[in-house]
Amino acid sequence: MEFRILGPLEVISDGLALDLGGAKPRALLAVLLIHPNQVVSQDRLIDALWEESPPDTARKALQVHVSKLRKQLGRDRIMTRAQGYAIRVEPDELDAERFERLAGAGGRQLVDALALWRGPPLADVADARFARREIARLEELRLAVLEERIEAELATGRRGDLIAELEPLVAEFPLRERLRELLMLALYRAGRQVEALDVYQDARRTLVDELGIEPGRELRDLHQRMLNQDRALDLHDSATGDAATPAEDEVIGDRLRMLSGECRRVLSLASVLGQEFGLVALERVADYTGIDRVLRVLDEAIEARVVEEAPGSSLGLLRFAQALERETLYGEIPAAHRARLHRRVAEVLEALYAVDPEPHRAEVAYHRALADQT
Repeated sequence: MEFRILGPLEVISDGLALDLGGAKPRALLAVLLIHPNQVVSQDRLIDALWEESPPDTARKALQVHVSKLRKQLGRDRIMTRAQGYAIRVEPDELDAERFERLAGAGGRQLVDALALWRGPPLADVADARFARREIARLEELRLAVLEERIEAELATGRRGDLIAELEPLVAEFPLRERLRELLMLALYRAGRQVEALDVYQDARRTLVDELGIEPGRELRDLHQRMLNQDRALDLHDSATGDAATPAEDEVIGDRLRMLSGECRRVLSLASVLGQEFGLVALERVADYTGIDRVLRVLDEAIEARVVEEAPGSSLGLLRFAQALERETLYGEIPAAHRARLHRRVAEVLEALYAVDPEPHRAEVAYHRALADQT
């Protein structure tokens, strides 16, 4: 037999869902399953089923509901004790206990643990007073396990699909700083540093507005490390598939050397702007007159598939097709010159966003911080 509370209440026997009856028998079963193999007093059960309005016949009605459940589950499943009732649950029969066991094992078991969830826990009795504490406990456990699973997968080099998973989670739980940290790290490793910093600024605004507090130390430290471009945040283990092997370095070098000197100069400037870059900003940083000229220079890079249009973006936003090519170009710029370029980019962006600077404040601050690292 399988008892399920990680979603709507269900009992599965021989592969079939049992008919648990109406609201009161289901609530009774839920109370007992929250305390498996423990005696729950009659008074506590009556309070759970009827709260402030128990009928005079509450004890008799409780006995009737117990009898109905025994017909479905078997007489040996619900045991009568001096002060109340207890449900007998064998190891691994209750999905919540199985979830906690798998979660405690870690590793691949985290995926199996999360797969047990079918929806909000105890969904049938979500509004009942007796279920609130257990629902909150289970939801907190699920989020903690989910964070642990995402962190483990992020360490293997996954990014894009994790970003898509994390963004709605952050929207649903805006005060949960660990989710913010994971989203920032996923964006940063995907070459989207400015968006990662935007996540921090949004977190700070939310925490200050909602709770009147600043972000915690871990989130602040991650933000500062990103401003410092701490290389420890990057993945260099070849097992992740993110670090370039010597052969890959040679291929990247050959591809870039095939481009004209002017094209490589413009691409180097684009690498300072980031993995994605706007043509208007690049035109000004490169001191060109007209975007058409920038595009003519970049035509060979686009043809060589070094640069491509950013998917889902508005006209005028390009990106490096591979993060390693952008990193190669960026790394070739001498540190002192790189700092001057970041200062120039900050000035250009401030001028471009002068009408509405607030949404772009993190992007400008990012370049200012790197400009100060001489």
